[in-house]
Amino acid sequence: MNTYYHTVTNEVRDFDPAWFEAMTAAGNPKVQGWVLRPNPPSYNSATQHAPQWLDEAWMISDKTPEELAAESRKVWPSSADFWAAFTDSEKLAIISSTIAEIILLREELRLWTGEVWSDDAKVQAGLSGLVAVGILTNDRKAAILTQ
Repeated sequence: MNTYYHTVTNEVRDFDPAWFEAMTAAGNPKVQGWVLRPNPPSYNSATQHAPQWLDEAWMISDKTPEELAAESRKVWPSSADFWAAFTDSEKLAIISSTIAEIILLREELRLWTGEVWSDDAKVQAGLSGLVAVGILTNDRKAAILTQ
């Protein structure tokens, strides 16, 4: 099957190429206005949406900054799932810390409802705070945030 589009109605249909050729050779008016649709162009799936056929041409649109952020975002279903990303020794260091910022982080995590997003400002600040006090290394922070 080949895909054709109608130049007047913009309708898209699949036709058997042998049937279409035979109808064209016979001068059948049913095939008038139908043109073989070109294959979709290549695109960068990391930054663009898949090509869409619109009004006799393929259109490619760029993903918005929000879409790009959402695709690279790591999501934990709950704060318990986020907490599970830490090792036992990291958990012990967080629980036993007397540093005010770590106590606040611990409390916010305990009260957190819903999903936890890797790009949330509080998550980023909290993990950076854990790096600043030596509970995490930068490499370990990156590993926690990696999808």
